[in-house]
Order: sequence, then structure tokens, then C-alpha cells
Amino acid sequence: MTHVNKPAYHRIYGLLLLFFCVSLAAQTSDEAKEFKIDSTLHAYYDRCRESIQLPVVLSMSDTLFRMAKEKKDQRMQAVALSTKLDYYYYRAMEDSILNYTDQVKAFAKATNQPKYYYFAWGKRLIIWYIKQGKLNTAFYEADKMLKEAQKSDEKAGLATCYNCLSIIYDVKKMQAQAVECSLKQVELIETYKLDDYNISLIYSSISEYYINCNELKKALLFIQKAEATAHTPAHKINCMAQYVSYNLAARQPDKARKHLQDIQLAYNSNKQLNINLKKLYSVEAKYYLSTGQYPEALKAIEKNEIEQRVLGEEGINIDILRKKGELYWKMGDNKHSAEYLMKYIQIQDSLNGINEQKSASEFATLLEVEKLNAEKKELQVKSQKEQLQYTRNISILLTICLIIGCCFLIREYLLNKRLRTSENNLIEKNHLLMESEEQLRQSKEKAEKSSQMKSIFIQNMTHEIRTPLNSIVGFSQVLSSVYQGNSETQEFANIIEENSNKLLKLVDDVLDISDLESDEELKVSAININDCCVLGTERAKPYLQPRVSLQFHPTYNQLLLISNGERIAQILFNLLHNAAKFTQEGTIELSYDLSKDRTTLLMTITDTGIGIPDDKQDEVFERFAKVNDFSQGFGLGLSIGRLLAYKLGGDLVIDKTYKAGCRFLLSLPYHPA
Repeated sequence: MTHVNKPAYHRIYGLLLLFFCVSLAAQTSDEAKEFKIDSTLHAYYDRCRESIQLPVVLSMSDTLFRMAKEKKDQRMQAVALSTKLDYYYYRAMEDSILNYTDQVKAFAKATNQPKYYYFAWGKRLIIWYIKQGKLNTAFYEADKMLKEAQKSDEKAGLATCYNCLSIIYDVKKMQAQAVECSLKQVELIETYKLDDYNISLIYSSISEYYINCNELKKALLFIQKAEATAHTPAHKINCMAQYVSYNLAARQPDKARKHLQDIQLAYNSNKQLNINLKKLYSVEAKYYLSTGQYPEALKAIEKNEIEQRVLGEEGINIDILRKKGELYWKMGDNKHSAEYLMKYIQIQDSLNGINEQKSASEFATLLEVEKLNAEKKELQVKSQKEQLQYTRNISILLTICLIIGCCFLIREYLLNKRLRTSENNLIEKNHLLMESEEQLRQSKEKAEKSSQMKSIFIQNMTHEIRTPLNSIVGFSQVLSSVYQGNSETQEFANIIEENSNKLLKLVDDVLDISDLESDEELKVSAININDCCVLGTERAKPYLQPRVSLQFHPTYNQLLLISNGERIAQILFNLLHNAAKFTQEGTIELSYDLSKDRTTLLMTITDTGIGIPDDKQDEVFERFAKVNDFSQGFGLGLSIGRLLAYKLGGDLVIDKTYKAGCRFLLSLPYHPA
């Protein structure tokens, strides 16, 4: 096994990972309700979180910042800056972490948002230093933050400081000091009713310390507190793990086995807990080792080692070597015991030497920083003296201005008389404005009535036009059948029928536009999406070019949901008809699938046609918009398709990443029937 030159942080990494995952889940579910965030901003923020490790999140964060600024939401502006900081934090880019930590702190301070001020400083910068093994630098920053929080009496900031100090002391294996900081953090949270969503994890870590010190009464008290404040399955697993340790220390192996079985059952029933399988294997190893089941304990330790290797943490955990050595010694295998203990000693000695060199280098750096701070203070004192002299000069100038101002008071008194007259004039003009406002309101009502009459007129006209058009289509079909032997007459009849059908489709589209502009909701019922797809493809087949094949790939033999089947088929027909117009050869494919959370039905229509230029892709959904002015149609199909998608609670967009033709993405809410 190869080990990197870092301190043994494995005991703290699991807690950090669990803490941030639970915090993020709580934030995304409750944040919008708690802080009354604009739904558009919150939805876009969720998209940023999904792409947090991709470079595109940087431009997305800029967009979120701009959107929040337009809506005057300073909190979401701070969130946007913090999202950029998160990207560099997870990508381990130290210079950028330092830069954006300063940016978030500056913005949070200017807008009086201490939550993000201490988040950037403590949860990102200090934790970053801890993960890099720069414990002296982390302690230096935590001490600065503690003094600043005490000076401003910011309780949430103090709690964050004590949390960081607890982590630093835990990494340094100074458990008593770590627990002391955790107790201070708990006291602040309980006294001032601070955010206590993850307080269960803090209670659990305190109970572990008291178990190791054999203070079982205190340990049991904090386990019970952790159990009472557990909000998530991960919290409850932590509590049960502490019960196992407590019962083993109290020599109650039967109770410990019962809690271990509960933990194993929880992991088997909730796959989301698999993100922290190390916890399960660690508890199993402790139980089997304490009860003398050494082969089972060895298996659990090896599973833990494999899990750490999967997570990329095998290089920082050398305690597994020591545990294996001690276990083989108890099993009587002295050879393997000596091998593992020797490896542990060699690596520990190597790490100790490296850490001493790193600590010396860090200390020298901190001294240099203090020297620079001292020079900075000298410059500040000098600047303050200059500012004082400047203030004196300003005071003299202000005194002169005050004298001059008194001279203007009399003049001001005279002007007030004129202002009273102007005020009366303004009151009269305000009355006139109110009358104008009433006239505008009446004009608005007339305009709305006119719009309603326009819709009624369009509906009546389209109904009246459809009747003679149907007659023309019928008679053209009769002519075609009567003159089957006369190719020229039959061709003319087909032209009449084809163009009449186009007019009918135009009339139907206009009528649809008129209907969709109303506030009337679409009727829904139980439908089979495969039937809708088949209906849409059958309607589109007559419009296909000779060298084009239309393919439908159903994901399920039958998929039932609550929606409007006729409208879905209409959307699919419009999209397939549009694809058929611009595809001379190749394929047109229709497929669908459910999203991972099974809340959204995703349908794709892909063709190998000429595609849509990038600069036109946002315009094709507008009414009467046409990519090619010489192509047939009035440009209503895609507009109607998007309107119907909105009416059904979904959306219709173009896949801009697809370049081999054109691909439309239709998303609809999935409500199982």
C-alpha cells in the first residue's frame, strides 16, 4: 500500500463529507420556503448545484448573480459568488479559493450577510487548509475569525469558529480540546436558537469522546440528545453507532449486537446510505473485535479498506495498518502482525518528519505574514495622521460654509412661500392625473373586451371557413376517384385536395392559437403514451420524403399516466411534420424515457435533416417564424407545440448540442395512472 505525505485525516473526512451532504440536502429542500426565494432564481440555483464540478458553472454563476441583482435579491447574489467558490474548492485550486473567499467576504460584509461571510472563511478556506495539512495556517485563520466574531458579537460566526477549532484539534489528536470546542458550539446553538439541523452529529462526536474516556453517563446523555435531534437516516445511523460503542464499553454485548443489526438493516433498506459504507464496516469491526470474533473483525477491516480505496482515501489512512497488526497479534499470527506494525511505524515516522518540516515552513510563513501586517498597520497609522490633518482643514472649511449658510436662511424663508404656492399647484395637477388614470383604466377594459371579441371572431371565422374547405376536400376526392383514368384531371384534383388540407391545417392552427390564449385548462385522463406516439407517427407518415424512414422506439411496452393524450399526439405530429419537411433522406426517430427521479417524461424527436442555425434556434418557437422563407407553412406548428407543452405543465426546447440534424426535447410531468 502506498501512502501520501499527509497527516491522518481519515477520522475527520467522513464527518466532513456527511455534514456537507446533509447540509446541502436541507438547504435545497427548505431554503426556498425559509427565505422566500424567487422560484426562478431557486430553480436556476439548483441547476448550478448539479453542475458544481463542471467549468460551465462559472458562467452560470455569473448569470445567477445578474438575475439576482435584477430582482434586488442580495442573498442570492451572495449564493452565486459562493457557488463559484465551491467550484474552485472542489477542484482544489488554491489561488482561486483565496481570491473568491475574499470576494464572498467583501460582498457579505457590504450587504450585512454574516452567514456567507463566515461560510466562506470557515467552511471553505479553513477547511481547505485542514485538508491540505496546513494546520498552523488553519489555526491562525480560525483564531483571527474567532477574535473578529467576538468583537462583533456574531453568535453564528462564533459557532462556526468553534466548529473549525474542534476539527483542527481532532486532526491533531487533541481530543479534550476538540470536545471543549464542540461543547462551546453546542452551548451557542442551544442558547441563541441558531441553526441546529446538524447538531445531532456534534452530539454524536461528543459522546464518542466520553465513551473513550469511560465516562459512560455523560456519553449516554449526549447519545440521547443526538437521537432526539436526528433529522435524517444518516443522523440516526450515527446515533446507533454510538449506542454500539456505548454498550460495548458497558459490557452489554447483546444490546450492542441488536443496535448493529439495526444499522445493517438500515443500510440494506436505504441505498442512499451507501455513500458512507465506511461507518458500517467500522462499527462491525469494533463489535467483532470487542466480542472476540477476530476473523469477522478482519473481514470488516478489509471491507473498510476497500471502501476507502474506492473513495481515493486509502493513502491517508495508516491506522488500518495498526489495527490489522493488533488483530493478527490477538489471532496468534505473529508474522503478519509484525509486518503490519512495522509498516505502520515506518510510515508514521516518515509522516512525523514531514509534518515537522511542514510545520516549521508554515510557522515561518505566518511570521512573514505578521511582519507584513505590522508594516500595514504602520502605513495605516500614517494614513490616519494624514486623514486627521485633512479632517481639520475640512472642519475649517465647513465653519466658513456654515456662516455662508446662515446668510441663505433668510432667502430660504422667502422661497418657502413660493413653494407653498407650487404645492397647491401640484395638488391640482395630482387631481388631474387621477382623472387620467381612471380614463386609462377604462381604456384598458375596452382593449381587453376588444381582444376577447377578436378571439370570438377568429373562432367563428375558422369554423365557417372549415365547412366549405371540407366540402372542397370531399369533392376533390370524388373527382380523383371519378377520373382515375385521366392522369391530368386526377393530378389537378390531388393538388386541390393537398392545398385544401393545408388550408384546413392552417385554420386548425389559428383556432388552436385562439383557444390556447384563453385561461381554460386542458382536460386530463389516464392515457398510454405509446398510443399517443403511434397516433402522432401515423398522422405524420403521409408527409415523409421517399428516402426517409420514420422510427418509433418505445422504452416500455405500456406506460400509463395522467395527461391529455390528444394534445400530446398533436405536439408529436407537429414536430414530426416539421422534421419531415426538412429531411430529404435518412431517419426520423421518436423515443421517450423517464427521468431518474421518475417525475418527468422526456421525449425526443431526432432527424437527419438540414438542422436549424444556432442564431435561429431561439426564434423558431415564435409565431409565424420560419427558418427558410421559401418553405411551406405559416410557422405556427412549433409555437403551438410549446404552448401545449406549457399548458400540460412541461416544456419544449431544442437540443443545441445535437449537430447531425435537429433534435427537439419535450418534457412533461409524469403522474402515474
